[in-house]
Amino acid sequence: GTTVLVSVANAKDPHQGTLLRQSTPGDIATTACYMIEQTETLVVMSEQDGLELEERLWFASPKLRLRNSILKRPNTFNTTSFFSEIRVGDA
Repeated sequence: GTTVLVSVANAKDPHQGTLLRQSTPGDIATTACYMIEQTETLVVMSEQDGLELEERLWFASPKLRLRNSILKRPNTFNTTSFFSEIRVGDA
């Protein structure tokens, strides 16, 4: 399969914008908002069918990427996760 991902920067602030994603031809494109914080952390926020997702991605070093997410469901519990990803080999 393929996924098309397009970022559209905010004209007033290039550190914020919208992400458009379409995974299957004919599917409705989904949207998310993004911002890059002063600490160079990428924050992506999306909402679909009442679910809210917030993800944060940042590099602790050139070979170590950290990521956490919070999934908020209406009228029930929230789910949070944390990942550390190590690059193996040379890029």
